[in-house]
Amino acid sequence: MEDELLIAEVLSDILRAEGFKFIKTASSYSEALQMLANYTFDLAFLDVFVGEGKTGIDLGQLIREKFQ
Repeated sequence: MEDELLIAEVLSDILRAEGFKFIKTASSYSEALQMLANYTFDLAFLDVFVGEGKTGIDLGQLIREKFQ
């Protein structure tokens, strides 16, 4: 989850260069929740502040509770 488009693109490029093929980016907490409901992930990068009230820390805690 990253609300800065340039940072999200750079991280995606790095992951592709390392061999990751399935890369999804969410720019908000709600968008990340939708992706978590529809896909399975091996790795998540979470921006702490995304300006929506909820933070990357909140999302990380949710992921740990639901998917551990």
